[in-house]
Amino acid sequence: MRYVYSQPSMTHFYKKLMLPYDDNVEFYDNAFNKVVLEYSSSSQSTNKYWIGIIKSVIFNRPDIVHSHGLKTGVFLAPFFVLLGIKHIVTLHDVFDPYDFRGIKGQFKKCFLNIAFKFIDVINPCGRDVGANINEFFPNVRKSKVKVIQNGISVEQFSTDHKRDLKSELHIDSDIILLGYFGRFMRQKGFDILRDAIIQLKAAGIRFEVACFGWGGFIREEQAELKRLEIDSQFHFLPHTDEVGSAMRGLDVVVIPSRWEACPLLPMEALVAGVPVIASNCIGLRDVCEDTPSITFSSEASEELSNAIKMFKNEQTDVLNQTKIFRKNALQRFDVKATSNALKMIYDDLL
Repeated sequence: MRYVYSQPSMTHFYKKLMLPYDDNVEFYDNAFNKVVLEYSSSSQSTNKYWIGIIKSVIFNRPDIVHSHGLKTGVFLAPFFVLLGIKHIVTLHDVFDPYDFRGIKGQFKKCFLNIAFKFIDVINPCGRDVGANINEFFPNVRKSKVKVIQNGISVEQFSTDHKRDLKSELHIDSDIILLGYFGRFMRQKGFDILRDAIIQLKAAGIRFEVACFGWGGFIREEQAELKRLEIDSQFHFLPHTDEVGSAMRGLDVVVIPSRWEACPLLPMEALVAGVPVIASNCIGLRDVCEDTPSITFSSEASEELSNAIKMFKNEQTDVLNQTKIFRKNALQRFDVKATSNALKMIYDDLL
């Protein structure tokens, strides 16, 4: 929201963001300074949130409703059809066979097949997400599916300012400092990184990890690190708005995800000129393809530990390749292309 809607191509659209009221109001108010905010509910109730959206749409009569996320998009789609309002749904996640197991899963798949018929444009946020839709829902009209790859505000990551994390964390300069960014959820694979560090420790190789993460099972993960007696190698740092500077204070960013849609993290690291070690899971492989990123098989902690050792042995060469690729990354991941493509979809709908 912050990257795409702040671009010049979006200036002639009047934008209102409808979201549930929660503890992050101050962050939203500061982050979305070019978007009008409307809080549709002061409750965590999904139904009240949806009712608030429907009321707002009836009252404001927008030309387009753009739903971000599957659930809200498909459940509210019939109402927007009845109101004669164009509707685009951006998908930020992928489907898995597990989602459609058993009778309940088959009902869900049938429901989605019907719901997709009510949506004007289905907008996967990357090529892998688009292929995923085609795989699980081959009956969805191809002309309705319009893939737009995510992008970032490259200017924020194109400076060379570097945060001296090793001094800050009292780490010797010759020790490799890995970086982990993200929530502590199964999807993000923090446990895979943890297991890789255990294997490296058993081999007598020491690495340190700076964690810029929040939410999910962070407390449980911290307790597990302590139980395994490797907590001294993991440093948990608070959120920072200067992500590029923090990344450049690392030796390498590690992304051990089990699945992604079209992640921004590898884009940010590569534009910042920081090496990346990433799993080859869906979505992540899409972004890391044809880049200097070191990849390993998803969920394979032993492969990750080998990838980290390889980075240690070839650090100078990998860093040089990443710096050479930086100019390419600035063009490839620029959010201006994302914003321009979305503008074209809006114009077509209008």
